Amino acid sequence: MNNILKSLSRGTLAFICIALGILVIVYMDPPHTLCNSEKTQLLESQNKFLEPDPALKKAFKKAKSPHNRLYTSCKESENSGGCLEYFLHVKKFVSDFEVTSLECRKNIFRDKKVKNVFSQSLKLMLNLAWGKAPPTEYQKKYSWFDQADIYLFCKIKDLTQKSSSESAWENQREALLQQLPGAENLSRDQLWKSSLLSTSCKSFL
Repeated sequence: MNNILKSLSRGTLAFICIALGILVIVYMDPPHTLCNSEKTQLLESQNKFLEPDPALKKAFKKAKSPHNRLYTSCKESENSGGCLEYFLHVKKFVSDFEVTSLECRKNIFRDKKVKNVFSQSLKLMLNLAWGKAPPTEYQKKYSWFDQADIYLFCKIKDLTQKSSSESAWENQREALLQQLPGAENLSRDQLWKSSLLSTSCKSFL
């Protein structure tokens, strides 16, 4: 290796060093693409929802973001009143996500914060509608959800499916079904028909 370097002219060595420097810079700070810009814009528009208030974070190291706080409140309340604010914020998040370009959505969806909102809200709404035990009738799979709630669920499901690979969505869907209370006592067909995932969203989207 030393012999090879010694055989090179100063001009060639300088060129190699500059080229390597450029490669390192590009690797450490890749060009800001359209998709990166759209992801940044989405996260900035949702910053107050996704991040803890700076003042609270300064006072309390474990301060929760509005997203985490409202998610927990909805999960614990298990009713429309306790979930209203959370659903409204998620609806705004979904709306902002839909503004992004179709060609950028899969890229943006892979962001940890973005994917977390979709996965948590999808699972939460599925479990809220299901309840602590399987619905006694297929018609009761909507529980207390009204049309606006089902519309939101369908939006989240549709965008998650379209922003994921086919295999990733299938794995996520089956995992969601299997974690439902009492799932082990139902056939796959019963489980599917009793869950919110079997909703025909064409009527709502």
